[in-house]
Order: sequence, then structure tokens, then C-alpha cells
Amino acid sequence: YLKGVYDYRTYTNEGTHNSIDLFTQAIELDSNYAKAYAFLANSYVGLATIFGAELSALDALQKGKPFLDKALELDPELDEAQMLMGFYKLYHDWDLKAAEEWYERAITSNHPDALAVFADYLNFVRKHERAMTIAERLNELDPYYPNSRMVFSYIYNNRFAEALAFSESRLKMFNNYGTLDAHGFLLLNMKRYMEAISYFQKAIDLEGIRYPRMLAWMGSAYAKSGDHKKAQEIIDELKSRLGKKEEASISFFVAVIYSALGDKPSAVRWLQAAHSNHDMEMPWLMTEPQFYNLHSDPAFQEIARQLGFM
Repeated sequence: YLKGVYDYRTYTNEGTHNSIDLFTQAIELDSNYAKAYAFLANSYVGLATIFGAELSALDALQKGKPFLDKALELDPELDEAQMLMGFYKLYHDWDLKAAEEWYERAITSNHPDALAVFADYLNFVRKHERAMTIAERLNELDPYYPNSRMVFSYIYNNRFAEALAFSESRLKMFNNYGTLDAHGFLLLNMKRYMEAISYFQKAIDLEGIRYPRMLAWMGSAYAKSGDHKKAQEIIDELKSRLGKKEEASISFFVAVIYSALGDKPSAVRWLQAAHSNHDMEMPWLMTEPQFYNLHSDPAFQEIARQLGFM
């Protein structure tokens, strides 16, 4: 079980697959071990996340759900299972109220993963001050947690100098997807576009996987820097992958680049496709900075209403 947790927290596709094998072994040793069922469910979900980029959101969540249900059957108060049920309610059902209720239950024990995903949720619903409080709580309780939420919470609270100092300190400790992802996102939103691109490329080079999220933010940096040709090349690359399988929120990320280019009609059209595809990243809708210019658009507002944000 502990080896599985470690592998999962490498935030790599390989680590996620290794963790599935290890949690399965743990269950073979003890079929009543609720924690192993919960994290096995979590690992299946990981195959659809930004660092997994292998399954669609619905496929991954449905693969994990039986193990989640088993964990809650064995231990209804298990924080890992409560956390994942909140995650399921958010990403599968798009039920913000139910997700928040499950997350609130999960964080009472200060489980680090529960605190991390709750900070994400609070940022999604634009409760940025409380998200900062939760991120700080996580950082105080587990300063070496490998996917800190401090950088994102600093950004959403407009504390960019503190975000930069914290992010640079984390880079000295961790060279993983989460740290490179957060630092690139910070630089993108500080308008340091070429530096941002270099960190997105480092995240891609780490495993040799052209992650759609990294490509989207890289394309956005090119768009904002005026290199529309390279931005369009990344859009074309993402579109070429869409017909193969509905994974990794490709429609959502195409919309990100179109919005950065200022092409609002195309951005909204691709967001509508992302909504139809049930893309994993849809809860980011209101807090993806590249979409801020769409917030007054009636079609965008309709998507936000359908997700429960308005």
C-alpha cells in the first residue's frame, strides 16, 4: 500500500500504472483493506488526469467507482474514500454542492490528498481566500508533499511575488510534473512567455509525453507572445489526436489556445465540444485565465450554468 502511494505521488503515467499493480497486490493480501481499495480507485482516476492523459474522464471514473464503493462499504469514515467520492461527484456528476460536502468530511483528518483536491475545488468555485487557507494548512502539515497547491492559490489571490519565491524553492526539491506545471503556469500568468514555454517543455521531456495541458499552455504562451504560427501548429497537433480517443481533455485545451489567440467564437465552440465530451478539465472553466475574456459571452455563460457555476 505504501509503495503504491509513493508511486502514485510521482505524478507520472508509469507511476500510476505501478500503483494500480501494488494496490491490487495489497487487496490480494487483505481483501478487507479499505485504504487499498480507495487508492486503487484513485489510481484508475489518475489515468485521466493531466499527468495520466490516457483515459477519458468517464471511463476512468467508472473503472474506479466499484473500488471506491467497496472502500466506503468497508469503512464509511475513511478519509481517502470520502475524498474520492467528492472527486467523483465533482468530475463525474458535476455536482458542486455534493462534492463540497464530501470534501468537507474528508479534510477533518487532514489527509494531504484531501486537502489538495479541496484547495482545487475552492479555486474552481472562486473561493480563493479559503483555498489559500487550505493550501497553507497542507503545506504546514506536510511541507514535502510533492504536489503543493500553494503556487496556484498564490496566483488566484494575486500574490505573484510570493508565488514565484515559493515555486522557485519547490523546484530545488522536486523535479516532477506538478512542480514544472505550476511554475510554467505562474510564468505564463506573469507574462514571462518564453520562460514559461521552457518549463512546459521540461514537463514534456520528463517522460517524453506531449501532455495536452502542457501543449495548451505552451500554445497560449506562443499566442500571447505574438507567435500565432506556433500556436496554430499546437492546435493542429491537438486536433489530430482528437479522432483517436477522447482522452486528456483535448477539446478543452484547444479552446484554451483559441481564447489566448483572441478567437472567441472558436474557443466557445470547442468548449461546447468539451462539455459534450465530458472533458476532465471542465471544472477549471471559471478559473482558467485564458477564458477570462469569455466570461461575458452568453454561450460561455450557458456552459457555466450547466456545470453549476452560475
